[in-house]
Amino acid sequence: IDTRLPLRDAVREAFRKPQPVYVRWPHILGILAFVVFLFQGVTGMFLAFYYQPSPDAAYESFLIITRDVHLGWYLHQMHGWGSHILIGLLLLRLCRVFFHRAYRSPRELVWILGVLLTLAAIYLGITGSALPWDQESYWSFTRCTETIRQLPVLGAIFGFFIGGYDMGRFVLPRLYVLHIMALPILMMVLFYFHFATIRRIGLSRMSDKTVPERPLYPDHLLNLLTILVLLFGIILTLSVLLPSLTTGQADAYTSYPGAMPPWYMLPALGM
Repeated sequence: IDTRLPLRDAVREAFRKPQPVYVRWPHILGILAFVVFLFQGVTGMFLAFYYQPSPDAAYESFLIITRDVHLGWYLHQMHGWGSHILIGLLLLRLCRVFFHRAYRSPRELVWILGVLLTLAAIYLGITGSALPWDQESYWSFTRCTETIRQLPVLGAIFGFFIGGYDMGRFVLPRLYVLHIMALPILMMVLFYFHFATIRRIGLSRMSDKTVPERPLYPDHLLNLLTILVLLFGIILTLSVLLPSLTTGQADAYTSYPGAMPPWYMLPALGM
């Protein structure tokens, strides 16, 4: 391979070429969101080994994961909390870019890609929230669809991909395909263009000082390792202290009391 593709030269250049220091506030939010996205992919892959995306078998496979699989409940809790943290980081980054006016020329594309990433992450969270197919997830997703269908453009797009808004037998497989294939691929593409654009036009400056540059090794790798340890510690702690509990198999004829859309859908619900 190295005779056709100068792999060693490319790796050597990547390690030695100075890069902007992303690991400093507030530029840390983008790389944190990407790390959490990769973490979601790993935990979701292990959950997909046992999950069965059909209304008749979804809840039973969910019980097998959380009850019988070794550390399966831990992976499920970490995946759930990782979803909330991913959406929270992307929303916080949007607020940072907006209030610092970092959407102005020449950074318009960075802002547009950031908005699309946040919307894709929200759709990813909504499609994943229904997969356990217990009472709370079923009725929470029902409240989500009732809210989304009222939104202009976005509601029609979501309804098209899930085949309408009725909770029929084909909704769950479609949600599963969207959750593990279509939306993750879309987010990977958006992340690539997002970071490629930033690498081309540079980081936004919060002051008159220029952003310092450091080599990838050891500076960036050590900083990234520190971020990973801190981030995983937060997710593990939340998974143990604040786990989500199962509420019984979904029943379309018995409404779950107090079922509400996830917190990131509450603004749309209010409107």
